[in-house]
Amino acid sequence: MDFETLHFGNFAALETAVHDWSGMVKKLKTLETQASRGLKGRAEKANWSGVNATVSREFIKKTAQEFADAHTQATTIRNILRDTRGELIKHRDDLKAALQRGRKKNLTVRDTGKGGFSVEMIVHPDRAAKGTDVPDHTPEDLESLRDELQRILNAATESDTTADRVLREIANMADKGFSGVSYKDRDSAVSDMRDAEAEYAAKLAKEITGDGGTARHYEELKKLEHLIDINSESPEFSADFYKKLGPDGTLDFYTKMSLNSTALVGPEAAGRTTLVHHIQDDMGNMLGLATNSGTAKHPNPYYLGDRWTTQLMRAGREEVDVSRFAGVGTKVYGYQALGSIIRHGEYDKDFLTSVARDMVAMDKENPDVWRENAPLDQNLAFNLDKTGGKGFYPLTGMLEAMSNNPDAATQFFNEGVREDSNKDGIVTLADDTVKGSHGRAQGMVDYFLDQKETSDWFDLRTGEKAEAVPAKHALGPALEAAVSGQANPQESGYTDRQPHTKQMTDVFERIVDKVGGEPDLMTSTLSGSMGRMSAEYIQDINANLGGDLDDIEKGGARYDGQSHAHLDKNKEQFLDAIGRHKESYETLSSAQHEFTQGSMQYAVEHTPVKDGDLRAALSHIAHTDGKLNGILAGGQIDSALEEQKDANDEYNRNLDRGAASGSFAAGMVFEAAATRAPIAGELAGWAFDSVLAEEIEDAKKDPYEGAADHVRAAYQSSLGDHTLNPLKAQLDNLTFPKGTDSDIYEDAVLDESENGYSNGLTMQQNVGTNHATK
Repeated sequence: MDFETLHFGNFAALETAVHDWSGMVKKLKTLETQASRGLKGRAEKANWSGVNATVSREFIKKTAQEFADAHTQATTIRNILRDTRGELIKHRDDLKAALQRGRKKNLTVRDTGKGGFSVEMIVHPDRAAKGTDVPDHTPEDLESLRDELQRILNAATESDTTADRVLREIANMADKGFSGVSYKDRDSAVSDMRDAEAEYAAKLAKEITGDGGTARHYEELKKLEHLIDINSESPEFSADFYKKLGPDGTLDFYTKMSLNSTALVGPEAAGRTTLVHHIQDDMGNMLGLATNSGTAKHPNPYYLGDRWTTQLMRAGREEVDVSRFAGVGTKVYGYQALGSIIRHGEYDKDFLTSVARDMVAMDKENPDVWRENAPLDQNLAFNLDKTGGKGFYPLTGMLEAMSNNPDAATQFFNEGVREDSNKDGIVTLADDTVKGSHGRAQGMVDYFLDQKETSDWFDLRTGEKAEAVPAKHALGPALEAAVSGQANPQESGYTDRQPHTKQMTDVFERIVDKVGGEPDLMTSTLSGSMGRMSAEYIQDINANLGGDLDDIEKGGARYDGQSHAHLDKNKEQFLDAIGRHKESYETLSSAQHEFTQGSMQYAVEHTPVKDGDLRAALSHIAHTDGKLNGILAGGQIDSALEEQKDANDEYNRNLDRGAASGSFAAGMVFEAAATRAPIAGELAGWAFDSVLAEEIEDAKKDPYEGAADHVRAAYQSSLGDHTLNPLKAQLDNLTFPKGTDSDIYEDAVLDESENGYSNGLTMQQNVGTNHATK
């Protein structure tokens, strides 16, 4: 049920239905009494003989019983409708009460369409009328209201959809006549229905993975997919299903079902992998529901418990024999199945972090553990998603789970890698951390950034190129979720902005320090995510470059109550690495442009014009803006020069070959390669013309000599296009108070921007590593 439907629902039609069924109950009660006392009573008192003593008497008894069953069924239907109406009214009233409490804290809700909503401030303090006090709220207040509203909507949806299902089930219980089943309310009817369905689903799961596998149990597979699909949002069904399978049985079932279905070819394969894919999606969602303990105020009565989670982790480390269809002696690990299941669903952060912690420890113990047991058949797969590998490298699935669950991602990437120090067979918080560089604990951020892009080469699908690197592609969004508090922000466009916590900023600080210290870790695979994370922290980057962090954090004019990143080390190197990749460069440049515009407008609205305060404020913003753009530009220059150098090296090799044959035709290879450089075809033309005019040996020395100065000079001469012209346009767009001459600020602001840009270029030259852009 979506927000608007519940908020404005009056449920009059449901009230009418309850009234009509209540009338029907009374009428059927009268008929039941008449049939029992009249028809049935007379039949029992009559002196029957012959065939009538058996056939006719029994027929009359059954007829009378039908009236009783009709009354019972009508009463049950009335009870369920009445109970559902009462629940929906309560959910609606709860929703309105929550909205009212939110308004008292300056919070409101906006319908975002398609059933969604967002919690926002009613009036931003900066835009409030003079003399108006705006109620305060904390980031926790906003999050709490959002979660409460979502719980209410989920409960309303549960009431609505399950009432519909159970009423249909009751109507279909008897092939002929009426069902005599009796329920006092919706809850009791739904509970019975789900318990029976979970029992049947577990039975089907065992049949599907028994003799004949999915090939011989297509109908059972369809039934299971349907049962799981209609119950995938039910905590009760989810918990019952997983309890009946057990932790070992869960991983055994999914392993055999997924691998067997992907092993099939021809007619037997038709439709089966599609059904298994749907089951994969729903099992993930169900596992999230069943392993969520809830909150202190709203505990989950169906929670599987910590013991079940521990048993699941132990099952993850155990092998599952799949010799029957994957080759004699082939065994895979339970974690490979779990890694595919958890790609989908919302999880309790402690559950997901516990599983991920142990999975990483197993990987740390033996990085080849997942490859060593991979089946020879390249078509076999745990993961039926179109992307993300086949599932034999479970860390990819775990990272995808983190991108869907930002609270877990933030917690996970703040942890250190651990080993089984207490020798109990699994790794938990009770175990010791592993030492990394410089004698400190190895963190999860470092561990995953250090992973080679080819570490999961064996998990690629048939026909996929090595550049697919599923694990690295999954790492970027997982880190984005960790630093932003948003689920898959790369897909949503960072629209669900969350206040930054200390844990979030700690992860971003570590990323900046790590990548800044080892710029080669900034690969093209990760560059998009790195650019978006930097854009998310654009305020902090500017504050660190401009020396404004204390003012922001300690109650200054722009204090916002959230945590901020302290980028003390390697920030210039990190920004240099950002500038070397087109995607990250463009993302951060765009964010910087918007931030500068907003900062200047804020300064205009909140800084006194007198005594040069506004001029100083705008100049300071422009200087920091120029500095950041200068560093990024320097990174772009070095990136271009690296490509140019690679092209020239290739050209020199061709010159050697050409000299031996007395031909200059090899030079055309250089000309083609030079066009790959993202900066200045002028440089390529200059280098190529020079080699044509010189001897072979001189040409080999000349193409790269002086190129850096040439490109830097070109960039400096185009400063107006890169920074000054956009900044001038921003100044023109500012809304100054009446009577203020904006032109008096332009020269000072543009001068500071140019100074900052030059400083940024110089800073980048000092820290630039000329690392190869990958």
